[in-house]
Amino acid sequence: MTFPKQWIEVINTASDPKKTMGGLIKRYIETAMGHYKGRISSWDVVNEPMAGEALYPSIFTQSMGEEYIDFAFKIAQEVDPDCSLFLNEQIIDYDGPSGKAFLALLARLLEREVPIHGVGLQSHHINRIHDTEALKKYIRTIGEMGLKVEITELDMRLLLFGDEQDPYQAQGDQFKKIVEVCLDDPACTGVTLWGLTDGANWMDGVPPFKWKSPNSPNILDEDMRKKPAYVGIWEALKGAQNH
Repeated sequence: MTFPKQWIEVINTASDPKKTMGGLIKRYIETAMGHYKGRISSWDVVNEPMAGEALYPSIFTQSMGEEYIDFAFKIAQEVDPDCSLFLNEQIIDYDGPSGKAFLALLARLLEREVPIHGVGLQSHHINRIHDTEALKKYIRTIGEMGLKVEITELDMRLLLFGDEQDPYQAQGDQFKKIVEVCLDDPACTGVTLWGLTDGANWMDGVPPFKWKSPNSPNILDEDMRKKPAYVGIWEALKGAQNH
């Protein structure tokens, strides 16, 4: 069995790239999902298909165009009909061109009756703090399309809050706001953090972020002590429970 890093050579030398790509996708999904069938309630079937306003250029689009997304979801449904199938993407400008392009992609998938059940909205706060009001409207728009939403990959660089009197508290307040946005909309069914402790975070190992500190993007510090971010999430959950 070939692995994803070998697929480029396989596709570039294939006499029928579309058929070959379909076979690779099918085998990969059948192997992964089949192994965990009945034990996993939801799958990220396609991850980060967009590059701004268009699909990310890759061997998938090269060989199958946008249809690769349809194909992957249909195979996933065949393998595990009881699983919720998600498309995961990082959207920053919810009101801007890339945000609108992603909504248009979702509309096309639904029009073609692709078996997509939900959307994962990545929430890496890397270069700027997310607009929570815009996020709230975006979730509602997706919910009105009949899709579930999850906040995924949530983390945020402490450096973004460097101008605040208490950067750690400001970071915690933003964590709380993001979770509250999800809790306030019935379409939003979950929040996933992208790490727990600042002692083991991806930003410290990836340029250019590793050269700019502090990153400290998670809810526990290097010694596993609770930060205001942890408390913010707890307060958001407690507030929802009391309502």
